[in-house]
Amino acid sequence: MPEGRWTDLLTGEVLTGPGFVTREVPLDRIPVLLREGAVLARVAVDASVRRTDDLLRRPWLLQVAGTGEPEHELVGFDGTPTSVRVAGGLVVASGTQPIA
Repeated sequence: MPEGRWTDLLTGEVLTGPGFVTREVPLDRIPVLLREGAVLARVAVDASVRRTDDLLRRPWLLQVAGTGEPEHELVGFDGTPTSVRVAGGLVVASGTQPIA
């Protein structure tokens, strides 16, 4: 694991690098670590999603790992930018991508 603070996406556990981490996990759980300050956009997907165009108007759920840069620019499924500002527990977004 590279230097810095990392948050396990599924458990919320915070790890500090550099170092090595060994875990036993089931095959259906891929370990995903987010670097401190990362913003991850997630979209709920159900059986009605058959192609990427079906994701165009679905709102993003943003997950922020720890603290870090307060402003981010994310690119939506339609190719247009959405600016995101994170302040404490509040997220303000401007652009075409809906945020949940």
